[in-house]
Amino acid sequence: MLLEELTNTIRRVHACHRCIPPEVAAEIAEHCAGDLLTDREIEVLRKVAAGSSNKIIATELAVAETTVKSMKRGFLVG
Repeated sequence: MLLEELTNTIRRVHACHRCIPPEVAAEIAEHCAGDLLTDREIEVLRKVAAGSSNKIIATELAVAETTVKSMKRGFLVG
């Protein structure tokens, strides 16, 4: 059963489909139903995704580096 599930998952992903286990999808849905991110938080996330360091993000946004670190921790705990 596990081998069959793994094979099917690989095939779905290879066909560019998402494969999210129901329990993970439920967690994502619960998180999405919560508070929305602020414009500043989205800006920080975009810069993190682009590979910018905390120091660079802080400089570009004119905030303390600890503020950026705190926001990132909030995303992970969220």
